[in-house]
Amino acid sequence: MTSLWAFLLAIAILVGVHEYGHYKVAVLLGVKVLRFSLGFGPVIYRSTMGQPIMDARGQVKGETEFVVSLIPLGGYVSFLDENSDPSLNEDWSRAFHRQSLWRRSLIVLAGPMANFALALTLLWAMNWIGFESASAVLSTPVKGSLAERASIPSAARVMKLGLKGQELQDIHTYLEFEREVLGALSEHAVLELELEVKAPRSASLAVAGDERSRSRPSSGSEPDALPGPESGSGSLFPSAPGAQAVPEDPSGSASLGKSAYAFVQMRHLELDLSQFEMPLSRTSAEEDELTSKTGPRRATELQKAIDEDPKAVMALLGFVGPWTPAVLGRVNPGGAAARAGLQEGDQILAINHMPVADAYDLRMRIASSAELDPMQVQSWTVHRPGTSMDMDMQVEPEIKMQGGKKVGRIEAYVGSPPESVWFSQGPWGALQTGSWTLFQWTHRTVSSIYQLFSGQAPLAQIGGPIALAQYAGESVHMGLAAFLSYLALVSINLGVFNLLPLPPLDGGHLLTYAWQGLRGRALSERFSQGFQKVGLFLILALSVFALRNDLLRLLGMVP
Repeated sequence: MTSLWAFLLAIAILVGVHEYGHYKVAVLLGVKVLRFSLGFGPVIYRSTMGQPIMDARGQVKGETEFVVSLIPLGGYVSFLDENSDPSLNEDWSRAFHRQSLWRRSLIVLAGPMANFALALTLLWAMNWIGFESASAVLSTPVKGSLAERASIPSAARVMKLGLKGQELQDIHTYLEFEREVLGALSEHAVLELELEVKAPRSASLAVAGDERSRSRPSSGSEPDALPGPESGSGSLFPSAPGAQAVPEDPSGSASLGKSAYAFVQMRHLELDLSQFEMPLSRTSAEEDELTSKTGPRRATELQKAIDEDPKAVMALLGFVGPWTPAVLGRVNPGGAAARAGLQEGDQILAINHMPVADAYDLRMRIASSAELDPMQVQSWTVHRPGTSMDMDMQVEPEIKMQGGKKVGRIEAYVGSPPESVWFSQGPWGALQTGSWTLFQWTHRTVSSIYQLFSGQAPLAQIGGPIALAQYAGESVHMGLAAFLSYLALVSINLGVFNLLPLPPLDGGHLLTYAWQGLRGRALSERFSQGFQKVGLFLILALSVFALRNDLLRLLGMVP
């Protein structure tokens, strides 16, 4: 029920703002608006507002009828235009079709622009109010990466960061760290970092309790269903609220553990991002063999990758996410972990007497065990909550195929929520962060839609009203910041989708106006009707696929 009401509230806000954009600009330009409707179908509520006029009985009423209709999946604004009853005693100079092209274009464009303005406002409010966010504590760097070559240790906390020779800025969250690194990477700059590094107390694998109080308790062992700006691709929500453990996947994020430490030391390091070379795609590499433009091509590919998938670029640099302990979540019955006697909540301290740094390190070592021939039984040192002694357990990972490659698996989830801090900014900082997020999410939305229509992405990725309702309900349970983030992302999607050059979307109208402006005449009636039919067919097809995917997910039959 929460999902339903949250979804209806979200639709009312997003559609209402979109249609209000059309309405407000039309009124400002003197166009008469006959009806403003939230929803379609039979009217369940109506009211009149706007400029007072006198009806046939001499009664004063508003010139615009505001209605709420039964089917809440959209809305519309109806203008006085060529389709209106010509016998009406109206000022036809105020009709929409009598306006100039630029006036009509502004009215049509106002709807999507209102959605982008709403998204920016929501993101600004979210960053000003604040939310829990993963701390800037770094997991084990990827082997052979720039981060490893810079000697960045596991569990290092980033205290300050900045371009070499400039004043260093305080860093509190992993999101801030990621944004600064990617910004410097675009400039091929050298970064200076001040790190807080914890030194082990001894070679012993004893577990101290002081770190436990600094990490948020696990809320479960399921993988994150709704990744946020810090924890996934195409993010919906701030990552910390409701975060849960992630699968034992080398691409997953890593996090903070409970190992004992004797002291903390400060370390100053440099990260020379000019040494990083973006791997070229196969197509780009083939083109470079012919054009000898490797340098410019790599720069273009790098910026494109940063805009489309910043998490993947960070992983190429060696940063796979905030640090979490090597703790097991849900253990699947019958799997290698269950057969070895491992349980949910166990912390893995060492494998074959080699200390395990964190969850990412554990995932990688499990996965790489498949490279041994034959597969060897491993000796794991395990700390189990509620026990005073560590245990040695024999674990034999299973070999699975993943991406055409053999990997080791134990059929258990690895990791727990990272340490988090309350992140908030002043009004100006919140606006800057919100603007950056708006740009990133808009770019990813455009890229996703392009990949969808070009066949590079499967139609199974499309989500419909059921998926939106589920996300809405879960975001409400995660807190205000998560719900604001959800609204902002869906508002961006709504704005971008309505700008597609397809009738009856706003982008379709803008395309016909552009044609009329360039050619000096409107589209022929025959061509216009054909264009309408093609657009309606494509939108209907997308709607059918979205609903189909929703039902398959609901039934557990994910396409």
